[in-house]
Amino acid sequence: MKKNISIVIPTFNEKDNIIQLFDEIKNCLDNTNISWEAIFVDDSNNDETTNVIRSLQNNESNVILIKRIENRGLSSALIQGALSSSSEYVLFMDADLQHPPKKILNLYNEIKNNNYDVVSASRFLEDNKLLKQKRYRASSFVNYLLRRLFKINYSDILTGFFIINRNFFFNNYKKLSNIGFKLLLDIILSNKNKIKYNEISFEFQKRYTGESKLNSKVFIDFIILIIDKI
Repeated sequence: MKKNISIVIPTFNEKDNIIQLFDEIKNCLDNTNISWEAIFVDDSNNDETTNVIRSLQNNESNVILIKRIENRGLSSALIQGALSSSSEYVLFMDADLQHPPKKILNLYNEIKNNNYDVVSASRFLEDNKLLKQKRYRASSFVNYLLRRLFKINYSDILTGFFIINRNFFFNNYKKLSNIGFKLLLDIILSNKNKIKYNEISFEFQKRYTGESKLNSKVFIDFIILIIDKI
């Protein structure tokens, strides 16, 4: 039977986050009438994260694992996870718990009740102390530059926490660049004139465990994506 939500979670050496994240998602959704599945797309360079997800599969029927050893990268992981889904909506979130699972219901209700194509969770619609850190001030500034460059009026087109109508995704995924780590930006710029889109606010959390995946390659891929869309 078709589920309501497929939650696509890219992982890269996230073994210490998986159980905590899944438990929080389960606590959020299991007392509702929403049917769901969690699709983990693992690009880890060892089997530790994979083994945790496989052990989770032994106890949970709604856990799917996609293990990749080639063509790694965040956007491609998200796209592959979405293409493997079979639900009415596909939700994307990180595995480090900076995206709070309790907001999944808000995203789902907003897109379903208002017939949007995409609803994202913005870091910049409310005051958040974490965003005063240098990295997030820079992200806010890049958002501003992108809004001016592409003439779009959303507060956080770089967020990785969003939900999309699966039919809309399947009708448009071939337009995507499959480059870099900002899939939402790619989706918006590829469908700017016909997308029904809204934002909700969320409070960005501290990283549970692990380290940021930002590096020089990620930055270069981001520049390539921007050039491609220009």
